[in-house]
Order: sequence, then C-alpha cells, then structure tokens
Amino acid sequence: KGYLVLDDFLSASMSVDLKVESSLWQTVFKGLDRYRRGYIAFDEFLHVLPAV
Repeated sequence: KGYLVLDDFLSASMSVDLKVESSLWQTVFKGLDRYRRGYIAFDEFLHVLPAV
C-alpha cells in the first residue's frame, strides 16, 4: 500500500496489546501527517522512526 493511516496505528497497538488511548494516536498521527493528507507515506514514517 505504501502509506499508513490512523487505523494502522490503532490496529498495530491492539495486536500487541499495547494500551494507548486513541486520542494519543490521533495526536501522534497529526504530528506526523505534515501535509494534512490523511495518511503518512511509509518512507516518511521510516525516516521519522529512528528518532522515536
């Protein structure tokens, strides 16, 4: 698919039983979605990931 949407973050955290409020994921996602497209290109995500 080449990109991530908010639901991908929610699904990933649920699949590993990570208890994170959806409002927190929304805040994180908004911060990563610099161009306000509603998705984050996977290569952009990989670029930010080492900083986390």
